[in-house]
Parts: sequence; structure tokens; C-alpha cells
Amino acid sequence: MRMITALLVVAAVANPFYPAFAVDRSSTERAKFAKMNPCPVDGVAKYYNCKGYNIDVIKPICAGGTDTADNFQWMRIKNKQAKDAIERAYCQCVKKYTEVMCPAGPWRATPEVKK
Repeated sequence: MRMITALLVVAAVANPFYPAFAVDRSSTERAKFAKMNPCPVDGVAKYYNCKGYNIDVIKPICAGGTDTADNFQWMRIKNKQAKDAIERAYCQCVKKYTEVMCPAGPWRATPEVKK
């Protein structure tokens, strides 16, 4: 039992997505976003309990995104889970290598074509 507990502690501390390593998220910014963009289901300005939806960042924090209202969007929970998996893989890649070596995410802006 002690061995299992020790392994869980080591795994939690070694995990880069463990809450101790998470970015301090702003509930004020989420509330600001929800006020400007009410819940798509019922039209009420709330940043929690929107059935089937969560607020998600457009550009991940690890890719230079900000924790501000202009970087938030409503996203269906199933779609958010898939996007989060891509973001986690990208963020792990960036930590291990460099941004240039990691596959492009859907949040990356395409270069503007000059006319």
C-alpha cells in the first residue's frame, strides 16, 4: 500500500499537467466572456453550468495564448476533450523540444499573403 501511494505521489509531481504546475486561471475573465457571450443553450450570462458546453481557450496558454476574454470560446464538451488532447500533446512537445519542431495546431495563424 505504501508503494502504491509513493508511486501516485511521484506520478502526480512528475506530471506537467498536475494542478501545482497549472496556470492560475482568471474567473473574472471567464465571467467577462460569459457576459459578452451568453451560454449558447439558454442565452444566460454564466460561465458554469451551461449544459453540454464549457468555456475553452482558443489559443493554448503554452502556445502564447492569454487567459483573457478575447481568447475564450464556448465549445461542446466532446469537442473540447478532443481539442484538449491535441493541446496536451503539443504542450508536451514544446516543453521537450521547441515550437518549430512540434506539429502545427489549429490555433496557429497562417501567414498573411502579401499582394
